[in-house]
Amino acid sequence: METWITKICQSICRRIAVCAAILMAMLLFASANTRYITNFMNGPYTMSASELRQVIAPELSPQYYVRIYGTKTVDTGLQEFRVEKKGGREVSRSVSASYIALEVGERFLLVKTRSAGSKVFEGELAPLTKGIEMNFFQMPNVKKYWDNFYPYYLDTASFKTPGYIFGGIGIVVLMILLWYGIPAWRYLKNPQTHPVAQRVASWGDPICIPMEIENEYSSKVFLRAGDYTLTDRYIIGKTFFNFDVFRIADLLWAYKSITKQSINFIPVGKTYSAVLICYGGSATIRGKEPMVNSVLEYLAGKAPWSIFGYSDEIQKLFKKSQTEFCAIVEARRRSAADAGKTVKS
Repeated sequence: METWITKICQSICRRIAVCAAILMAMLLFASANTRYITNFMNGPYTMSASELRQVIAPELSPQYYVRIYGTKTVDTGLQEFRVEKKGGREVSRSVSASYIALEVGERFLLVKTRSAGSKVFEGELAPLTKGIEMNFFQMPNVKKYWDNFYPYYLDTASFKTPGYIFGGIGIVVLMILLWYGIPAWRYLKNPQTHPVAQRVASWGDPICIPMEIENEYSSKVFLRAGDYTLTDRYIIGKTFFNFDVFRIADLLWAYKSITKQSINFIPVGKTYSAVLICYGGSATIRGKEPMVNSVLEYLAGKAPWSIFGYSDEIQKLFKKSQTEFCAIVEARRRSAADAGKTVKS
């Protein structure tokens, strides 16, 4: 069984390698955003007027998610608008944010906010944009007061929202990595415990059976369809991440699945697949309808005792009691064997 253990190990190693690469990418992303993560976890930092004066470039400041207490606010009249357009024409306009001057110590801090009624603000210190400089600080009655303002502004938009979004995505990705990575690592340490290895081992001689599978895969191929190969006695699946094999004799139920595709409720085509349910697992062979039909016809000739076709009653029976379903198939197998003996007699 060495050949097939090797194939199983190769697929496991690829899966572990991809998991490790994704994990490394996540760590590199976190490392590149250490400053944001630190502020997300520990901020907002309360910052006084003396501390604000020490901030020269907010994009370089270790602490930039801050809470500022002011003594007075002045409406600058500067606003941002959200414009909705349809067909290139403006249909509505609403104020999305206003800019106020918050007195902090001897200077004013420009604050972008939606609520101007407070004197305490939380947000991100950011460099002044060209739009702010052009539309506010270049005004004749404001330009002369440039030195009375801090050379940056406070954006009170939700600082933590990106962190929650990327943190949630990171947790989901990490759970997926653990879900796939931990079993893969266990199988790599002991390949004999892999479901495919155990399934093949249950079929008989641990040396002859794998050799038989290898021989059929090489020289007794009926059809290679997508990720699967049908041989005289086996259904063999091989992808970048998985390797699988079933005996055709273990086929329980097979049917054609048709999926209709549409774009904006307009039908654009159909996809076809042969769904094969066997003892120990299932396989889905996708392809064009003639190929799917050929797969089902071939299997019907090889395993006529299996149940072919789909109906709600068959699906209900399979879900309700797989033991009963298997008993029906085995009864059909015995009947087919008895019929064959009668014909020979």
